[in-house]
Amino acid sequence: MDKTKREKLEAAGWMAILVLGLFPVAYGQDYNNVDRQRLLQEWIKGTRLPSGVISVRTMKRATKFDPEANVTVTFVDLDSDGREELAIQSNCAPVGNCALEIYKKTGRHYRKILATDMVQTIKVLPVGHGKYNDLKLGTHDSAVDTYYRIFVYSGTRYKQLRCWLESYSYIDKNGNVHELKKPIIKKGCESGD
Repeated sequence: MDKTKREKLEAAGWMAILVLGLFPVAYGQDYNNVDRQRLLQEWIKGTRLPSGVISVRTMKRATKFDPEANVTVTFVDLDSDGREELAIQSNCAPVGNCALEIYKKTGRHYRKILATDMVQTIKVLPVGHGKYNDLKLGTHDSAVDTYYRIFVYSGTRYKQLRCWLESYSYIDKNGNVHELKKPIIKKGCESGD
């Protein structure tokens, strides 16, 4: 890869970091910006909610992008009891990283069993620690990097167990960028949730 292409790639990477870091500040978004209360009440009442991006104002599929009124809803049965838990992703950045909360029904009430941020993908693993299956959460770091976290149920809520970064490129000592078919894996967590 020539120097100009590498410089453009590095500049694009820095721009992505800058945009992702400033987007929530510039638009006044924070972790609790979207009102989930009505959505949770409708879910507890047994209202049939659609999966995917929905409006918390109408409880129907969203027809336009509105980060202050839209959430992504996913239903997952984490404890194999036949009743689905409710996963809500909100306050999403343009690349799809969102705040994530997962709720469990307990009678006519709900209980939050996971709250974290910077989640793009959710995968329920076939194994679990205790009553609930483990979760693999993915974060879009860059065009060539994905950050993964494993969460396990601790008896009252999910807690982060381990993390790693998968990189599909690297820059050698001469400044050349090399793309990879298999990722370089760097173990370790950026922060504890």
